[in-house]
Amino acid sequence: KKAVPLSEDFEGDAKVAFTLENMGALTNASYSNPAPVPINQSANVFLYQKSDNFYSNIFYVASGYKFDLTTQHIIKLKVFIPSYNDYTTDNAVAGDWIANAKLQKKVSVKLQNNDLGGNAWSTQTEIAYDNLDTDKWLDLTFDFTAVSDRTDYDKIVIQIGGEGHAGQGIFFLDDFSFGN
Repeated sequence: KKAVPLSEDFEGDAKVAFTLENMGALTNASYSNPAPVPINQSANVFLYQKSDNFYSNIFYVASGYKFDLTTQHIIKLKVFIPSYNDYTTDNAVAGDWIANAKLQKKVSVKLQNNDLGGNAWSTQTEIAYDNLDTDKWLDLTFDFTAVSDRTDYDKIVIQIGGEGHAGQGIFFLDDFSFGN
């Protein structure tokens, strides 16, 4: 396991190779900031479009190592949740285990073991912020100190809008970092 700090400001050449999973066609890793106001006046941000797929997200997988969470356990990012998304309609769901069929004002960060492939979710640790304020930049911190003894994680999943439903939405994120 290793501690390799990661940071991405989405201003140009990618420093963190995020992979898109079932994202909408408008998703763009270097999009003009729709609200260049404090706390995020940067020129470019990540436009995150949750598609009508039940499980839209972006993720990063470490190449050749597992995360050393004893020395590196804090993930930070800025998010902008627009009020113009439809947060009231019940959408199709993946199954009856899905309690909320609406698009949500929610950001989740999950640590997973990529070796488990399609079952990586089964041993994941997830931290989520729900019912977030809209139309302003929010600075979020996801502290994984509670699972610093885990040695199997090598994947970071960022998911906005909730999961298990077909609700679509546009969101923005910026200034991702993984450190201590």
